[in-house]
Amino acid sequence: MFHAICTDRGNIKKINQDSALYKEAETENGTIMLAAVCDGMGGLQNGEVASGEIITALSGWFSHQLSLLLEKEITYKVLIESLNALITDEDEKITAYG
Repeated sequence: MFHAICTDRGNIKKINQDSALYKEAETENGTIMLAAVCDGMGGLQNGEVASGEIITALSGWFSHQLSLLLEKEITYKVLIESLNALITDEDEKITAYG
């Protein structure tokens, strides 16, 4: 299977502030994957910090929290709630940083 991620720095900044993630794992029920592309905060200064932070958090969630949830045979709703909690927490961190 082939996977590719492509981003563009845009017309304003000299660096690409976008961040991307692709993770895949085998489970008892088959292959699971997580893909995400985070934009660099509209070209703001240090936008790569914000996009990188959420990608790092999503990667950690996939590697650690998701495996614990799958061991418990959770429902789809619980899975989405866990991911939403992570995103909300990261949003608060990025807002406080900004």
